[in-house]
Amino acid sequence: GLRLYAMELLKKSIEMEKSPASEDVLFFDEYDWLVIAGSRAQYKGTGTINGEGNYGFMLTAIDAELTPSTDVDLFWIKIWDKDNNDVIVYDNMLSAEDTAEPTTELQGGSIKIHQDK
Repeated sequence: GLRLYAMELLKKSIEMEKSPASEDVLFFDEYDWLVIAGSRAQYKGTGTINGEGNYGFMLTAIDAELTPSTDVDLFWIKIWDKDNNDVIVYDNMLSAEDTAEPTTELQGGSIKIHQDK
């Protein structure tokens, strides 16, 4: 699967099925912004794949514990090649608008959005 690592904000990896033979690893090097609104978090930044390239990414996540609209955590990851006219290299919700709600159920682990009290 595709393992995603956010060096600053995401402390554990999220695995997604890309293809049975794939072991590509995207390392999140920098983030542009993080927006948290209720049960939804959206994180955008840049990184490398297997230590090479210049890729943009956007991760959107829904914490099921914070919303009655779903009983499972949901996520969406979109990755594009910034050095190749922003060609999409991975998107588990291809053609969705950047503001769309994620629809992919997290298959392991959990999404936890921490809110100030």
